[in-house]
Amino acid sequence: MSFGGFDDNRGQPMAEINTTPLVDVMLVLLVIFIITAPLFNQVIPFADLARRFAEAAAHSRQPELHLRADRNTRYEAIARIMAAAQQAGVVRIAFVTDPASVH
Repeated sequence: MSFGGFDDNRGQPMAEINTTPLVDVMLVLLVIFIITAPLFNQVIPFADLARRFAEAAAHSRQPELHLRADRNTRYEAIARIMAAAQQAGVVRIAFVTDPASVH
């Protein structure tokens, strides 16, 4: 059974694959991932922080802690988080900043 069109191929199957639907689906998925990617940040309550740091430090592959704080966050809160991470054994700590907002 051939899925050719109404042309004069005399029973020859259509040799071209229509990739337009595939491209459309891939572009829609790309847009969805671009929109949802910033939502993948994890927020951990302070009560669970020490336990989560200890669990992360126990893994053979050390995780990297990314600290992103609001400009109005007190340094004391950041220092407590860094101290808890160091006490648990997490050594890879990075600060995430937005250079456009620093003036």
